[in-house]
Amino acid sequence: MPSDAGRRHEVDALRALRWPCLCAALAFGCHRLSAGGAPHWREGIESALWLHAAIGFGSQHLDRPSAAMRYLAAAVLPVYMLQMAPMHLACAVVLPLPWSPWLQLLAVVVFTALASFGVHELVVRRVRWLRPLFGLPLAPRGD
Repeated sequence: MPSDAGRRHEVDALRALRWPCLCAALAFGCHRLSAGGAPHWREGIESALWLHAAIGFGSQHLDRPSAAMRYLAAAVLPVYMLQMAPMHLACAVVLPLPWSPWLQLLAVVVFTALASFGVHELVVRRVRWLRPLFGLPLAPRGD
């Protein structure tokens, strides 16, 4: 495992490269879209560039403690476990509709996020015996 100094160096490097990675990812993406596709190896490079840019920007803005970050850190596993059913339901309902693909994508993503976080907030966090099944600690009685 890298030391704290090693991790700090990696984070600093990702932050320094966030703009070059974003520009390169945009260039690769525009070329792929204009050419009608790309070889798999180029898609892999493009994906890595997008990922590095996202991590670089995220590490700059999301590395300080906050109530929102504590909530989201605790919600990651339960929401991940819950998202599949709402996503399939949304796809079954939305994809047959004669909407544009972008509107369909937006509808599926919004419904999936709202349903997953809604079930997490209204059911999983509040039903004491369900919490361990979703990787959360038992809440004290009375909560």
